[in-house]
Amino acid sequence: EWFRGLNIKPIEQMRKAGYPWLTAVFDSLGNLNLHSWGKGTGGDWSNPKTTTIRSGQEVTFQAIAISPVKEPPLEFRYCVQHSGKSFKIRRDWSENPSWTWHVQDKDIGRCVCVMISIRRQKSYFQFNDSDDYTYATYDVLPCKIGIFKLYSLSNGSYNGIIFILKRIISKKLRKIYFIKNNTCIIVFYIIIC
Repeated sequence: EWFRGLNIKPIEQMRKAGYPWLTAVFDSLGNLNLHSWGKGTGGDWSNPKTTTIRSGQEVTFQAIAISPVKEPPLEFRYCVQHSGKSFKIRRDWSENPSWTWHVQDKDIGRCVCVMISIRRQKSYFQFNDSDDYTYATYDVLPCKIGIFKLYSLSNGSYNGIIFILKRIISKKLRKIYFIKNNTCIIVFYIIIC
C-alpha cells in the first residue's frame, strides 16, 4: 500500500527514464518511510515511532526499491549529516540494501540526518549521482549518564563536587566528569581492566 495517495506522474516519469525508486525504508526501531524525493513526496519519516536515540546504540536500516529494468543491479548508499555539517558517506554504493549504523559520540546532535540513496549504474542519474533518495532524521543524545560513587560516598558527591561516569565508545574506557556548581572542573579517563 505504499502507493496510496501518491502522485503517479513522477513515478511514471521515472519508469520511462529507467530510474529506480525507493518504495520504503524502515529501521530496527520501528520507523517507516514511504517518502522519497524521486516520487515527489520529499524526505523523512512518513510513520515515525522512535527517533530519539543515544550514542552506543545500533540502528539497522532496510531499503526496498523498484527498478523498471533488471540490469545492472540496484546499488544503495548511506550517508550521515551531523547537525549543521555536510553529509559524510558511511557506507558507499553496494548491492546490499541494509546497513547498520553504530551510533557514536561524534553523531550526537539534533536533527542528525541519514540519507538513503539508490541508483542503477549508468551514464546519467536523476539526482547528481543517484536516482532517488530519502532521509531518516534522529535526535542523538549522549549515552546514559549515571552517578559514579567513590568508596564510601553513597550519594556521589563530596564538598559540593558531583562525580559523573560516562561510557565512551568501548566497554573498557570511561570518562569521569567532576562537576561543581554546574561547571565541569576536571575530566579523567579511566580504563576498566
